[in-house]
Amino acid sequence: MPQLTKIPPCALAVLLLLTAADLRAQPNPHYTHANGYAQGTSYHLVYKHNDRITLSDSVSALLQIIDQSLSLYLPNSLISSFNTSKSGMKADNHLLNVVKRAMEISTATLGAFDITCKPLMDLWGFGITKRKYMPSKRAIRKTLSHCGFKKLYIKGDSIFKMDPAIQIDCNGIAQGYTVDKLAELLERNHIHDYMVELGGEIRLKGNNPNGKAWVIGMDSGDRAAEEKTHLCTISAVQGGITTSGINGKTRTYKRKSYSHILDPRSGRPVQSSMIAVTVYAFDAMTADAFDNAFMVMGPDESMNLLKGFPNVEALLTYLGKDGEIKQIMTQGFRKLCIDHPEMLDH
Repeated sequence: MPQLTKIPPCALAVLLLLTAADLRAQPNPHYTHANGYAQGTSYHLVYKHNDRITLSDSVSALLQIIDQSLSLYLPNSLISSFNTSKSGMKADNHLLNVVKRAMEISTATLGAFDITCKPLMDLWGFGITKRKYMPSKRAIRKTLSHCGFKKLYIKGDSIFKMDPAIQIDCNGIAQGYTVDKLAELLERNHIHDYMVELGGEIRLKGNNPNGKAWVIGMDSGDRAAEEKTHLCTISAVQGGITTSGINGKTRTYKRKSYSHILDPRSGRPVQSSMIAVTVYAFDAMTADAFDNAFMVMGPDESMNLLKGFPNVEALLTYLGKDGEIKQIMTQGFRKLCIDHPEMLDH
């Protein structure tokens, strides 16, 4: 087993990847595999059903409905309409659910997670339109004044904004939410043994094709990298597992590279020592939002926050003051690991 406090330098700026190790097991005739492409990434479902029902049409329909609600790339989506509205509008259940949960986690993380940071993402060139020049301090302050989750509120089936310039970006929580909705689709079809993966975000339940708990291997390294450093292997029968990290999405201004992960509180790219975060929670939407928040907060603040959330577990990879790569995880996360990496735990 590798010394996990000394990951090779090539792994410094990469995302922890989740791979479904047990998908390489011997095929089980009662398990169905479904693959596709959605939300700018790939998805993969593995589920058990004695009649081997195919849900490809239902899956595609659900993904299209969610896109019509949450996609910033569709000009007629609900979220696009909300962003161009002056005061807000009636929303469907998908947008309502995501915004409500996002606001709850924004409150819990004191603004480290905030879906109203879309104008900041655009300002730094991480939105649909790219930028050639670094934003000025004045532009950052002005844009920041039109952000803030406390300027949103929900009343009935509508979402309102106190500032007409408020715009939301749910990309930090939407994939986790989509994974949860796909899991609900399987449950409605009486499927209770499954793994759903979309863009590396995972929701699982029951047994894998070997009749055992699902086993998820965690590696450091880009998806295309020839060599990866094994970090740990998780075994779980239920829950959501998501990751966030420095994965190459950067902008270069004045010969300096800036991460796509912005601190909503300062309006600038994160300056923390975090490299990657993996979060385990009951649902993928919660895990997805928290992993983004922890990337902003850093290891110490994140671990302190986790003490108040016993149902959320995390593995944090960060750069220590001595320049070495270090990991720290919650005790609950350690219990999920079946190869017991030598990491610090709280």
